[in-house]
Amino acid sequence: MNDLLMNASLHLQRHILGVYEWEGTNPMPPEIWMFGKILPLNLGGFLCYTRLTFLPMSYLYAKRFAGPLTPLILQLRHEIYIQPYNDIKWNPARNFCAKS
Repeated sequence: MNDLLMNASLHLQRHILGVYEWEGTNPMPPEIWMFGKILPLNLGGFLCYTRLTFLPMSYLYAKRFAGPLTPLILQLRHEIYIQPYNDIKWNPARNFCAKS
């Protein structure tokens, strides 16, 4: 479980840093919190750790928050990806996972 949380944290950091586009993430709409107990899968019934993680992540997803582009971020983009950053198709990358 700890590894899963670390991976989620790393994923969020990449978005905020600006080295991964928000279009490459599955939707986390914050509006789902407004449904309350109407939905069969009520987020209020989740364990507090899940709620404490999902709520801020859904807010950042809605705002599409990303830090400023600096020369360091541009260098990271160039170093991390094989193809040019602007040519990456982010939508298909949503469910692409490396074999582990």
